[in-house]
Amino acid sequence: MIFSRISFKLVLIVGISLLGMIALAPIALSTLRSQMIADRQAKTQHMVDVGYGILAHYQKLESDGKLSREQAQAGAMAEIKSLRYDKVEYFWINDMTPRMVMHPIKPELDGKDLSAMKDPAGNALFVGFVDVVKKQGAGFYGYLWPKPGFDQPVDDTEASVAARLSGVQLAVQALLAKRPHRHSSKEASHLTRPTAG
Repeated sequence: MIFSRISFKLVLIVGISLLGMIALAPIALSTLRSQMIADRQAKTQHMVDVGYGILAHYQKLESDGKLSREQAQAGAMAEIKSLRYDKVEYFWINDMTPRMVMHPIKPELDGKDLSAMKDPAGNALFVGFVDVVKKQGAGFYGYLWPKPGFDQPVDDTEASVAARLSGVQLAVQALLAKRPHRHSSKEASHLTRPTAG
């Protein structure tokens, strides 16, 4: 009888402990997932700062009279076009119309008005980027876009980060593919860092 009471209490303690761990597992996984997304967003934000710095450098060269506007724009675009991080992630430049200024993977978009372009979910993605920049000055924007080497968007939500230079109506944006997990397009956002002009 003593053994059965001890066994019952031991089984009860183990059972309650297991139930507690099972109950906490989704919370821990959700927290881990959120932290992974935040880390990737912070990394992408830092990468956009590189593109932003390139634009600012060429803008300064132009304002100092060392380069013409055309030379400064061509130099900045060439540098940003060649930038990659995480081997496949890239930067592009669009203006606030939105019109594509430079896209390194899809050069056929260069010079095109993108206001009517929608992703498969129906989001007017480039209009959304510009709206976030104008309204918030910073944030991530979710959309679907084909990764390099794919014709159709893959099952990942992607977000981009933008940096806007004051006085220059351009946004430098970086692709952020959220590969570790699958997300709905509502879970991502879009970021901009305006400068004091």
